[in-house]
Amino acid sequence: MPNETDYRKTLVLEALATGASLRDVAAAAGVSHVTVSRWAKAAGVTPTPAPKGRPLAPRPEPPPPEDDPEPEPPEEGDTLELTRGMLRRALKLARSAEAAGNMGAAQRAQRDAAALAIVVARLEKEANAGSDVLRISRADIDAAMRGVEERAAKILARPLLCAECSRALSVEWGGVKEPSKEDTDK
Repeated sequence: MPNETDYRKTLVLEALATGASLRDVAAAAGVSHVTVSRWAKAAGVTPTPAPKGRPLAPRPEPPPPEDDPEPEPPEEGDTLELTRGMLRRALKLARSAEAAGNMGAAQRAQRDAAALAIVVARLEKEANAGSDVLRISRADIDAAMRGVEERAAKILARPLLCAECSRALSVEWGGVKEPSKEDTDK
């Protein structure tokens, strides 16, 4: 299936073959006269020079707007939402320019969209960093729990002695009973 550029090229070559001037055809097709000249040279068609003093043909009307209306971005608001709106418009412009066969404009719009995507990512990161949310990884939580369990085990491993007579006491820590001297003798 031929794309729009191939279709446009066919129409341009047919117009040149009927005797239309190179610049008139280029203006009507919405491309430069250099592009039309290159297409004609590749196809073996010799263009007719435009007569002096004759005005060029008018440019074709731009394609109608797409049916998917995009909500208008707010004129003021937070920077993140404004930048997201700019990114959506740049991507839409790139799609429409590519559909119209204007690859230069499509490339510029895609470049702008890539730059805006970086700005959006940076703004989202800053928005998340400024919140009251604390982020702790699962590995950090597991390491802290192991440390607490190790400290508790070390405390439980020491014998608890009476302050007056230095006799070992039987103590229960968190539901775990510390073995007394009688239990260890058995």
